[in-house]
Amino acid sequence: MAATPPVRMAPLRPEVAADPRLRKVFAVVESNRNEDNLLWRMHAQEAHRHGLHLGDQHRVEWVQDTSGLFIQVGTYAGKPVSMSLSFATLNGKLVVFFDPTSTLVCHDMIDTWLAEHIAPRGDVLRTDAANFHVVLHAVAVPQAA
Repeated sequence: MAATPPVRMAPLRPEVAADPRLRKVFAVVESNRNEDNLLWRMHAQEAHRHGLHLGDQHRVEWVQDTSGLFIQVGTYAGKPVSMSLSFATLNGKLVVFFDPTSTLVCHDMIDTWLAEHIAPRGDVLRTDAANFHVVLHAVAVPQAA
């Protein structure tokens, strides 16, 4: 039987721990930069206004926060496990997009980090780019009749 590789969670950097956005997140979406851009082009009112839209999907007010975070979650078998976080406000609700960016990815470690630092309340939506409609429905603004 093979031995389990050593796993070590990294300590939270002070500047990350102090970031107020982590405590205000409404939804967490796993997506890479290409998927982020595609979602913006499909669903942001701004993309539609500038002629950059794809189709006539459900539109939301999408305000992109241009300062993201790079997180080393820990190490697995001596190799770093990392992800990048980017933030956007959709119809007034803060959404974080995360992308596991390290060569070696341990989803259990990333899930643990997200649960401890972004969703400790347990009321944060969690999905991926393929199921982004879950977030769209949750942030929908009721239409006037």
